[in-house]
Amino acid sequence: MVVEAFQTVEDRDNPDEVEAIGPFICRRANAWLGEGYYFWDTNIDWAHEWGQRGYLNNYIICQAQVTIDENCFDLVGNLRHQRELLEIIKVFKESGLLTGKGNIYLGQLIQLMKNQGIFGYTCIR
Repeated sequence: MVVEAFQTVEDRDNPDEVEAIGPFICRRANAWLGEGYYFWDTNIDWAHEWGQRGYLNNYIICQAQVTIDENCFDLVGNLRHQRELLEIIKVFKESGLLTGKGNIYLGQLIQLMKNQGIFGYTCIR
């Protein structure tokens, strides 16, 4: 399945550069799903809302076509993947790895699995 997707980026008055080298990777430590390229799926209104909040109305939106296939950990349209994520969280909690370390972001958990080579997907939806 191919979906229309939108990436919201800060407007730095460099549209030619954005078009030439985008999309842009997010490497923030608290990125919701870990390091990666973040797109708004199908709904451009969500991209505008992020631009208004995240970039204080100083933003541009890039459009792309994204393929959702078996390499995608689909938390939107695949119940099996949703259940798999809940099981992963349960296993990590029961392992004691999360005890006493404060809050952990879902992105940190996914990034840990990526770093350990145990996350077999190339994208997350």
